[in-house]
Amino acid sequence: MSDTDQIEVSKKLSFVRLLAMDIDGVLTDGGLLFTSDESENKRFHVADGLGLQLVMIAGISVAWISGRKSTAVEKRAAELGITHLYQGISNKATVLAELMVAYTLTPASIAYIGDDLNDILVIERFGQRQRFERILGGLRRQRIIGHQIVGQALI
Repeated sequence: MSDTDQIEVSKKLSFVRLLAMDIDGVLTDGGLLFTSDESENKRFHVADGLGLQLVMIAGISVAWISGRKSTAVEKRAAELGITHLYQGISNKATVLAELMVAYTLTPASIAYIGDDLNDILVIERFGQRQRFERILGGLRRQRIIGHQIVGQALI
């Protein structure tokens, strides 16, 4: 990313009041590990935890929105102090619309990070955008802010 691009991104992100994101494939590598007792494990990168805590210290709210439900996600969210955790959500845009009303936000004050087809509607509707090299189909046309490999210290 050029210096000019970094300055443009910094200006746009200075208005962000909510950082919302998918979990699987964004904060994890997207894989699922089921143990013999049928519990589910996920691998989170510790650097993302620090990054998220710094975001919250900066006064930016954080919301995790996932189409799946996982106790591993609940545990990690609690550990980091993520209070806006939404799991089992099929329409993520609805959750963000509710958060917009509750916190008097505009689409431009929301940064959304997603990596999959069910994130398309959210990415198209809300403010600042992030995407990854692994993203499928039409999402490839979205503007690139970063190139970090998902699940490996993105935040």
